[in-house]
Amino acid sequence: MQTKHSFKYWQWRVIICSMIGYAMFYFVRKNFSFAIPLLQAEYPEITKAHFGAIMSAGGIIYGISKLINGIIGDRTNARWHLVLGLSVCVAVNFLFGLSASLSTMLTGTTDGPDFIGGFITIMSILYIINQIFQGCGFAPCNHLMVSWVPPHELATKMSLWNTSHRCICRSRNLRLPDKLATLLLGAGLHLARRRLLYHRHPEKHAQIGRPARTAEGGRRI
Repeated sequence: MQTKHSFKYWQWRVIICSMIGYAMFYFVRKNFSFAIPLLQAEYPEITKAHFGAIMSAGGIIYGISKLINGIIGDRTNARWHLVLGLSVCVAVNFLFGLSASLSTMLTGTTDGPDFIGGFITIMSILYIINQIFQGCGFAPCNHLMVSWVPPHELATKMSLWNTSHRCICRSRNLRLPDKLATLLLGAGLHLARRRLLYHRHPEKHAQIGRPARTAEGGRRI
């Protein structure tokens, strides 16, 4: 009875932690879309065609990344996989805010065709890197879910898990002061990345003293 209670406790802990972790990816996935109107107002030389090309390339890269990370996710530590992806995405989003400064460093100008060309190039590279590591979100979460949730409960609990990023998408529409939003983002990412995602939940049943589940064919999960 105590073993069953312990398993349920850790199962829900894993579910909630992975929900928070995956939701955090959305804070650093959609920022570019929200920034486009402001960028167009400040740099009218950057056209909608430029932004469309960047986002189209990023969408394709993201799809390929999810495929590759799905293969990698079956063979790696899910916690490290998730934390690595989120950490890179956070770093890239900070660099997004320095795109103009980086373009000035590379071109030696603060305006003109060379500056705009460098600015577009830097944004494109950063956006593609962000989309590559965004693919690290779902695969490890899915790995954890199927490892900790029995098949007869998986559909129900996976539906609950999916509310994580749906709620985040809606919450982004709330009007928050810039400083407050920045503080909430930083605190949330730090909490999810350091304490919840890695230190606060195990990856496998053996880490809580419970025998590993066995999949078809005798493979331990």
